[in-house]
Amino acid sequence: MSNTTLVSTVHTLVAAGTSNAAGASTRAVLDIRGSLGGFLQLKITNGATGPALQCEGRVLIAHNTGATPAAGSAGTDWKTIWRFGGGTANNGVTESGAIEVPFGAQHVEVEFTGNTGQAVTVEAVLTRVDSAASV
Repeated sequence: MSNTTLVSTVHTLVAAGTSNAAGASTRAVLDIRGSLGGFLQLKITNGATGPALQCEGRVLIAHNTGATPAAGSAGTDWKTIWRFGGGTANNGVTESGAIEVPFGAQHVEVEFTGNTGQAVTVEAVLTRVDSAASV
């Protein structure tokens, strides 16, 4: 019986404590060509006064094998594979849990958007699986 050793790299796509202003979008992209996918975690934290409309955290992938497309909403390049909302509660904290970024995805984007009235704090971290080997 053999064991499998994974080699992975942690990428901070959106640093902890990043502010997403009311009415704005915070986006980050990463080229993951040649990887074995990975898992992503997102977090939305409302302020002492929650937003009028909640912030949504979204995970998008691009299928093209060329250069990473510019960050943007879902459309021609980017396809949404997962989303969640941060609610409107004062001081509310919403974490996504582990979101699988599938093997075969070429590029990944994280987008935080939709909150109105108040800014929220956001973060996103990806652990990308670079290789696997039997030992």
